[in-house]
Amino acid sequence: MKLTEDTYNVDAPPDRTPWEFDGILTESRRLNNADEADAAGAGENYRKYMETAGRSLDTPVWFLKAIGLSIGYKDGSDYLSTDLLALQDKKGRWLTKGQAPDQVATQFREKMGFSAAAESTGAANSAVGKAFHFVETDLKLGKGGFTKSVSLFPTAHIADISGIQMERSLEPKSAQGSEATPEAPADANPEEATLIANAVAGATRAEVFQRVMNTPALKGIARIGGHDLIAAATEDRLPDILIGLGVLTEVDGRLVAANGVATTAAVLA
Repeated sequence: MKLTEDTYNVDAPPDRTPWEFDGILTESRRLNNADEADAAGAGENYRKYMETAGRSLDTPVWFLKAIGLSIGYKDGSDYLSTDLLALQDKKGRWLTKGQAPDQVATQFREKMGFSAAAESTGAANSAVGKAFHFVETDLKLGKGGFTKSVSLFPTAHIADISGIQMERSLEPKSAQGSEATPEAPADANPEEATLIANAVAGATRAEVFQRVMNTPALKGIARIGGHDLIAAATEDRLPDILIGLGVLTEVDGRLVAANGVATTAAVLA
């Protein structure tokens, strides 16, 4: 619950004020090692996490990323928040029910009505591409009093995002959110921009998100034109970004790659 003048009680103040924001879940995937974390733009945080926890750099994690709808940076850049949830214990055993990944997945599945599993991305019931109110939450693990703080714990699904007002109050490169907020990955190079354009060629704007999510060749591309790729596809900004870069045009409601490619056959293989 968000604390307000009416709900704050001086006799029972919170231990700390949790970070919360409205955002779109843009990514869910398994990262198996530091190299894969580097490609996802979370390499530095992955290494810090494993060093602090005394874990191997081959520890598989569940990687979640969201882009802020209600909060952003003063310089106009997007606020990104991520979580890295280990999938194995220190002995290499896969985590069971009740552990952090299960609690987060259960919250998405049973309370929000969507699957946040990486394997569900692109499916109708996937949480990826949907908007939620996220609240930083300390999860209780087992009976030993252990807790795990996660930033992307959804407390409400936001079906209509039109009423959300953006507040650009964060200083650039602010450390708001959890320790898992990643460094920004590199922008797509010209060849990758063309690859994205070819992937969405022939589609309508409404079909762009599914094209991006269903094109394996785009998995390693995180940003395009200074914007998060998945977020741009989700919010109908990607076509305009690609048009601005000169690799895409729009004719009669259909997107056409500047190199003349009109289907995704070349990149779906």
